[in-house]
Amino acid sequence: MNLSWVRDMLKEARQGWSGSPSSDDSTIMSSPTPTISTQSDDDNQQEVVRPTASLSDQEMLDRARAAHDNEDFRAMSAGPEANGPWKRVEAADRFVVFRREVKASNNEKRPNELEVMCAGRLDASLEEVASILRSSSEGEHNAAMAALYAKDFIFGSYERDVRYPGDNQNETDDHNHEELSVKTQSFARTAMFANNEQWCYFDYFQRKKERDGFTISMRALPPTESTPGRILGQNARVDQLHGLNTSYLVDKLPNRKGLRVVFHAWFDLEESTDKRKNSRRRSHETTSSNTSSSPNLRRHSFPHGDNSKHKAHLRRLLAMAHGVTKFPELIRCRRFGVQIPARICPNHATNARCPCCTHSLATVKLSLAMAASAIANRSLAHLKVDTRRCYLCGYLVCVDCWTAEQMESFAGRVAAITVCTRCHVNVEACEYSEVFAGTAEEREKHRGPPRVIEDANDTSTVLLLVDFLSTSLLNTSSGSVEHAAAMAVIRVLLRQDSDDEDSDEEYDDNNECEQAPRFKEMEAVEKIREILSDEHQLPSLEACKLGNAEHRNYLLDLPDDPNVDVPRSPIPSNEAERIASIKSAGLLELADIFAPEIPRTDVKVNVPDVHDLELLCQLAVKTLGCAYAFVTIMTTKHEHIVVGTHPGFVGAAVPRAQTTCQHALMSPYPFMAVHHEADVRFHKHGATSAVPTRFYAGFPLTVPIVGGKPEDDEMTVVVFLGEFRTSKLCSQCHQTLSAVRYSVDTKLPKRKKCKGVVLVRNRAEVEFEDKKCHAVLPCDHENCETRYWDRDVNAAINMVELLKSEVLGRGRMEPFRRS
Repeated sequence: MNLSWVRDMLKEARQGWSGSPSSDDSTIMSSPTPTISTQSDDDNQQEVVRPTASLSDQEMLDRARAAHDNEDFRAMSAGPEANGPWKRVEAADRFVVFRREVKASNNEKRPNELEVMCAGRLDASLEEVASILRSSSEGEHNAAMAALYAKDFIFGSYERDVRYPGDNQNETDDHNHEELSVKTQSFARTAMFANNEQWCYFDYFQRKKERDGFTISMRALPPTESTPGRILGQNARVDQLHGLNTSYLVDKLPNRKGLRVVFHAWFDLEESTDKRKNSRRRSHETTSSNTSSSPNLRRHSFPHGDNSKHKAHLRRLLAMAHGVTKFPELIRCRRFGVQIPARICPNHATNARCPCCTHSLATVKLSLAMAASAIANRSLAHLKVDTRRCYLCGYLVCVDCWTAEQMESFAGRVAAITVCTRCHVNVEACEYSEVFAGTAEEREKHRGPPRVIEDANDTSTVLLLVDFLSTSLLNTSSGSVEHAAAMAVIRVLLRQDSDDEDSDEEYDDNNECEQAPRFKEMEAVEKIREILSDEHQLPSLEACKLGNAEHRNYLLDLPDDPNVDVPRSPIPSNEAERIASIKSAGLLELADIFAPEIPRTDVKVNVPDVHDLELLCQLAVKTLGCAYAFVTIMTTKHEHIVVGTHPGFVGAAVPRAQTTCQHALMSPYPFMAVHHEADVRFHKHGATSAVPTRFYAGFPLTVPIVGGKPEDDEMTVVVFLGEFRTSKLCSQCHQTLSAVRYSVDTKLPKRKKCKGVVLVRNRAEVEFEDKKCHAVLPCDHENCETRYWDRDVNAAINMVELLKSEVLGRGRMEPFRRS
């Protein structure tokens, strides 16, 4: 080895690291080619010197569309075999990583070696994968990248969304459902003495209806294009990943369950070469007088630096492809975060056998051989049964039936949990498309367990309640059954006893000369408004609790095959006392009259008046903003729907295991559940399969316990069944409805009322922003004759059509079937 050449190379490296060479060595160490340590600094200097370019939104959108159209997604869907020679690098789960293998001769043009591809199959929904790749907030973007790349990912930024200028109706069909944003990602160095790396790029998302999937194009921003998140400067020691481009193809497999995911990444050699040429040209112009003194140094320094950059770029591509193989783990981690875990008290009775394999969990009997082995090893560890409590069902599980998993909480944190094999199968069988649909803001709003929040400033439940009661009184004649029911509800709200001495005379239909009531009707309504508007009369936010919202206080007996069976019904500890109480209160007879287990054909019974209960259901629909409400009674084997706002459900006796109300019995507080299709407790229920329930809220009512103390109460159930996904699809063309946007004030406080007087504000200082209107939904499809739908009316029509289809034996309509 030429020792003088090695000495010269070390001196050159020392000069690059110090940044201030001595005057004696300046004539010897100058070189037109930057070394490994100085090339990134030269690139950063060049970026600072060059003028920055600013593109309009339309220009950025045109550039993104052009780059997206240049990508051959048809070839990507065919797999690596259709794109030439590929070398298999690794395989993880159902994903395989390839890199392009170069076999060209010296006379042929060498293809791009910096190119990788990862392809595989994923059992998930399109919305789950889109929520990872199409994150629309900085927090969600960082959480997803940290889960995929672990410690290799440092930080990322969500720069901005690129708005579509002009009229969207003029856009072609190929560019429907598109989104464009600018993001950055910073990665840790891939070698010991290398720099950290940053990738500034634009993210173009496009969803194709005919392919039932979506494509994503990510292209590096030019060095001349400024963005606030770009790290520049000589002291930054961060290499910019210029020329790094990636593409994603995600679509449903034909005639198979699951998704096909293809990832393609490469470095644009032309852009990287031009970048180095410009950097070398600038260095050559400043040191051209000293290049002839060291020909050997110039010949060896650049190939060494170029090879290092090549290896660094290849390592970065392989690391990004390896992150795609983490998709199944991240999706499984998020699915566990959707479920409601069990929190069992320590004094709860433990199960003697494993619920998965039925093996005994008792202590292993000590034989003579095992005792000798324990004495020889001086350890009793192998004699113990390593049982763990399952995070989801709450049962103790043997060592062969539990696995260590990770769960992503609604706050974005990741925790280690223990899950049994039976719960693992049930979690995978649920449907999660609705949970992860929408934007990051919409997912954040409904993320996590149900909770009680403050009322919005622009909504008033009290006004809705008062208007409803006033309308009910004004639209009914005095002495009618409906009028009497409205007055009974008003008395309940005012906590007055309706069984006073003049109540019978007041509501006697045959008595034309009615006695004067204890209060005037409209004065009573106004009194209700004053009571409910007084904040001192309302409970505090901390006092409003939900039962089993964040954790469950009972075990969950899940089925071995979640596609066939449903979980067994949880039984409260005082079930016998509860049944005795509702029997003594006459509720069993009421349930048998309105919703018998076996419908009557020839026996006539006296039906009591339940107009007040029907009015309560209507009141719940108005105040809670839900679609339907019901009053039910839960017995030992069935749930009887006594009254409700939907005639298709009233009078039915549903098996207890098929109901959501069974879980409301496990707590004295109101019970709420969202996304039944994604919950292991409800996803296989008949109601969930026939009509996709958006949410459920159950409010327990109490009756005295037979033979108990006066302060002991036991509950029956009033159920408010909430909105359905039927409100999202047009009842005429069964296509997705859009949202209407309207302008609202952003800076000044919202309009307030003080004793009926509207406060005046200066309209000249008002700034507006667009918000969505959820009550009216337009249909934008050309072939549909409908233009606008009221959400509740549209949902009601869809419900009637669904029930009609089921009655006629046609099954569930195609637009409402789950994949």
